[in-house]
Amino acid sequence: RRQREEPGTPPARAPRARVGARARSRGSDRRLARLSEPVSSTMQAGAAKALHTRKQKSGVTIEESCGEAWERLRSDATEDRFCVFGYADTTVITHRLSGPDPQELLANLSEDEVLFGAIRVDREGGLGPKFISFTFFGEAVNGMRKGRGAMHRNAVMNIMEGTHDTFEGEGIEPFTHSFNTAVAQP
Repeated sequence: RRQREEPGTPPARAPRARVGARARSRGSDRRLARLSEPVSSTMQAGAAKALHTRKQKSGVTIEESCGEAWERLRSDATEDRFCVFGYADTTVITHRLSGPDPQELLANLSEDEVLFGAIRVDREGGLGPKFISFTFFGEAVNGMRKGRGAMHRNAVMNIMEGTHDTFEGEGIEPFTHSFNTAVAQP
């Protein structure tokens, strides 16, 4: 039975558990010692829903020139048929190239770059233009830069609203094949 403690009196001590001689010989003291040790935990703090729904910023800065190039590509008033964006720094993406001839884009690819961009494909029958976004990874690009490019791809694609399709290529030859296939399909 618990007795009621009066204010100002020290709390009563809990009685000690008695262990018989037979139990001690089987190693119960060691088991008790292990159970009393602190347990380290690797569990993450926070609600499970918050852990899986939190959005992180990619840490990339996209210059205004990229948005302006995309608007020029979408405009019927210009001759531009493609625009290309690339890294000016590890976290800054800038406009690299635009023009009326998409083959100029293929001529300017380099195996040591990660590039993003879009192509405008005019369709027949009064359907209006089709916009195809792309990502290019050069074969000489190391794994860290490829990973960074893959992580930053969504940030770049977010400024290019209204694309119909997307493709990517690793290396000039596979990219050229995907590019020609995308341009040929109206």
